[in-house]
Amino acid sequence: MAGVPPAQAAPRSDRPPRGGGRGDAAREPRRDQTRPCARDRLRPGGGAAHAGLLARRGAAGRGGAARAWRGLRGGGPPRTPRRPARPRRGRAGAYGPLRRPRLARPVPAAHPTERPRRPRRPGPARRARGDPLSGTGPTLDLLLAAVAVDGRELDAASIRDWPGLIDAALKHRIVPLLVHRLRAADFASVPDEARAILESWEARFHGQSLRQTAELVALLRDLAEAGIDASPYKGPVLAEALYGSVALRSFYDLDVLVRASDRDAAAEVVRARGYLPDEAAAEHDHDDDCELHFRHPETDLLLELHWDVLPGRHLDDFSVDPLWERRVAAKLGGFAVRVLSPEDRMLVLCIHGGDKHRWMRLQMVADVARLMGEELDWGLVLRRAAEVGRTETVLVGATLAATALGAPFPAVLQDGAARPAVRAKVALALGRVDRRNQGLPPRARWEELLGVVDGALRDAGAPIGSRPGALRYWREVSRPEWTDRQAVHLPRGLTWLYYVVRPLRLLRMHGGGIFRRL
Repeated sequence: MAGVPPAQAAPRSDRPPRGGGRGDAAREPRRDQTRPCARDRLRPGGGAAHAGLLARRGAAGRGGAARAWRGLRGGGPPRTPRRPARPRRGRAGAYGPLRRPRLARPVPAAHPTERPRRPRRPGPARRARGDPLSGTGPTLDLLLAAVAVDGRELDAASIRDWPGLIDAALKHRIVPLLVHRLRAADFASVPDEARAILESWEARFHGQSLRQTAELVALLRDLAEAGIDASPYKGPVLAEALYGSVALRSFYDLDVLVRASDRDAAAEVVRARGYLPDEAAAEHDHDDDCELHFRHPETDLLLELHWDVLPGRHLDDFSVDPLWERRVAAKLGGFAVRVLSPEDRMLVLCIHGGDKHRWMRLQMVADVARLMGEELDWGLVLRRAAEVGRTETVLVGATLAATALGAPFPAVLQDGAARPAVRAKVALALGRVDRRNQGLPPRARWEELLGVVDGALRDAGAPIGSRPGALRYWREVSRPEWTDRQAVHLPRGLTWLYYVVRPLRLLRMHGGGIFRRL
């Protein structure tokens, strides 16, 4: 302390007290409480939509928005200040620097001198049966009803944790469809503050979708003038074809499919429109052999230029050349485009949602469910899937959409869907939907969902055989996933090592708890 001025080297007894209880008002605030924090700036709507939330920020401590949300449940003691969360590793854009703000959830009141106990999770025997994801609570039930295609009713009055519901809807990217269904069914049961937040998110996604659609049409025109044949891939095309409007489906970036021979010329057109290569996204995804990532520095729009569906090391037998010959005509913003045929679209959606993302978002399942409602030549879909070794991928996607969202299940898929491997994958995907960060469900929960899948297939007339056991669960859990390939980049000749990397990563993520799941 020799070099410190005397005014700063005050004895410990002269320092201001830290305060006794949790959230003590005597604790000196660490920042100016009248100045909005960075998380407030990420919230949509700014003033009017969040006036009620920001007005409650006072001198009692941090977390004014959290206290406002707790007002929806009758109040409660202030929460302990948390350390600021580390920024997510990934791309910024549609949801701001952290992709999306996480809303604080209301917590039950606790005695200030007692350490809160962790609530015991109900075992599988205590869970209700019936719905595909029964026992998960009304939040996920409402989300499933919002994206289902079988006409389920929405019960907004049963929701108590509205911050949790909004957070889950953002994670699954179904906010526009949720607000649309709530407005048509039971919007009056939504609290005023939650309704304002939902409507502000809807307005933000709507404006963003319109801007991205206009930019996509302008880019397609520039590519056509340069003599480059391009097809819009996912994004606004899916919104128009499956939902009837770009306002009902949010999309994170723009995807354009070009031929491999036109890749460099198309990249020059993209750069001429002001886009710059997004090297951080390319380094994170390790997929520079199938797509290029771009970001506009002024509008912050993201663009992916594809010439393949997945990297070659993950999809050796797949070729996009036949897809070009089978394209069909469509309209996008009054501009004539050529898009994938419905059969090829089903194959590509299942490969993208299943092989790459393991059905991590309900939006992916909803896309497949709505496409199954159209007139598809399922025999042609299965033949094309067999040509690239993805028959099981299509069967899992179709069975998942039928089981979770009530999509019509064609008879031609019944025999294939009855295979133990397909049923095991569908049950695992259902279990991961209602887990935080799409974590692995315990084996007991997986077995319960497997019974739900078997019951749905029996109702559809599928011949159900033997039931998979613990060995099948471990085989599905230890199968390498896209995240393993993102975390560890191996050359093509050593991809078999992912079967060693996967168990090691499971041990690192779950520790000894992974064995309690078996």
